[in-house]
Amino acid sequence: LQRIVDAEDAAFGALVGQPVKAASLSRLQGRFEIAARKTEQLRESEKMAEVAAQRRKVELSVARKHHRASMKAVVKLDGLLEQLSKRTARRRLALAELSEEEERGPPRPPTER
Repeated sequence: LQRIVDAEDAAFGALVGQPVKAASLSRLQGRFEIAARKTEQLRESEKMAEVAAQRRKVELSVARKHHRASMKAVVKLDGLLEQLSKRTARRRLALAELSEEEERGPPRPPTER
């Protein structure tokens, strides 16, 4: 915007104190109207980009919430798996002990003192 303003000031400043033909004034005016349209297009694009950025922020927020919920679920499942593994290990140990006892034969009656 500043470059456009500076160019416009320089162009019109060069005309001060000189006779100006209508055609050259018209060309100059057309050039700056084109610049004004481009500037308006850029502003519109900037607004659209801001809206898109806001939309992405909302989507990112939703995705982060979903991710946190998923991570909580994973941690919970990890805990449950660990508990199950411990139970399974205890069961295996109990089965191993039972197998050893069965291999040794029938249990002996306790001796009296």
